[in-house]
Order: sequence, then structure tokens, then C-alpha cells
Amino acid sequence: ESWITDYEMGSVVEFEGIIDQILKDIMPLYEQLHAYVRGRLCSKYPNRFDCNGPIPAHILGNMWAQMWNDRLDDVIPYPDTPLVNITDVLIKKQFSIDQMYTTAESFFTSIGLYPMTSKFWARSMFRKPTDRDVVCHASASDMGYHDDYRVKICTEINDDYFYTIHHEMGHVEYYMAYSENQPYVYRGGANSGFHEVIGDTIGVF
Repeated sequence: ESWITDYEMGSVVEFEGIIDQILKDIMPLYEQLHAYVRGRLCSKYPNRFDCNGPIPAHILGNMWAQMWNDRLDDVIPYPDTPLVNITDVLIKKQFSIDQMYTTAESFFTSIGLYPMTSKFWARSMFRKPTDRDVVCHASASDMGYHDDYRVKICTEINDDYFYTIHHEMGHVEYYMAYSENQPYVYRGGANSGFHEVIGDTIGVF
């Protein structure tokens, strides 16, 4: 019960009912997606697995079958249509790491969200330090002061990091939105899922 108190959705039974309904709503789409990918992989790997059953996780390229990116070339619907390669665009335009962040900020302000604060630019870690070891897992932080928000990213110039920048700065936008005129105790996300949803949605755009 303690795991779901953050969601404020009534009893455990009510919460489970909501989750069950969400799964039922998305299941038809998921089943179609799963069947399409399985069919394409069965053509590529004949007689390797049951073409009417689950897709083996190792074929998807991720131990937990969470990320299917490695199989994109095998399952893309229109393989002759070139995809936009963001990494190539960044390199061709000679983007610097700083430009990746200012471009993300421009996106946020263009949709009516906040510009980053001066402390964000002064105190964030945008590059991997050369004088000490750091944990490079990307993160965003509200430091508890009115305008002190930071990200920590060992940025490289490629599409993955360009997405990550937008994702983490999406967290910062959320921090700024709920910090206005709110005491610190009330500055948490509406629930533990909200922050990732905001970050991922911004990353998609």
C-alpha cells in the first residue's frame, strides 16, 4: 500500500482497477505492434523461435525487452525512405555542446515555458570533468532555492544526448512551474510518474 500512496487514487483495489483498465485500452495497439514486429523478425530469423508466441528478449537487443531500437532496420515499414539522422545534422551544422542546450531552451520558450535561469547556466554540469570521476547518468535537480536548478549530463554531440537534454530540461521546466510561490514541502511532483511523463513528452517533440 505504501508504494501507491503517492498516486492518491483511493484504495489498492481502486488503483489496480485503474491500471487494469489502462492496460485493456492500450492492449489492442500493443498486440498489433507486437505481431507486426514478430512477423518481420520471423522472416529474418526463420525457425529460430515460435512465430505465434512471445518474441525472445535477446532478439530485441535488450535483456529486459524494453528497448527495440536495435531492430529498427529489420522492422521499419518503409526501408527505402531515408530517416532524419539528427547526429549528422548536428555535426553538419557544427553544433557545439552549448548550442545543444540553447536550442532546447529556445524550444521551451517557443511553447510558452520558462527560459533557464542564470544559475542553471552557471552551475550545471554539461561536460564530463577531466579532473575527477563523476557518475555520468543524466539527471536534473531542484536545489531548493528559488532559481537554482541544474542538470548533470556528460554530453556528447549526437541524437541520444540531444534527446536527453530535452528530457532533463523538461524536468527543470516542471521544477520551475511548481516552485512559484510554493513552500519547499509542496514542490514535489503530483506523483512519481509525472516527471518522467513530462520529460519524455518533451523529448518526443
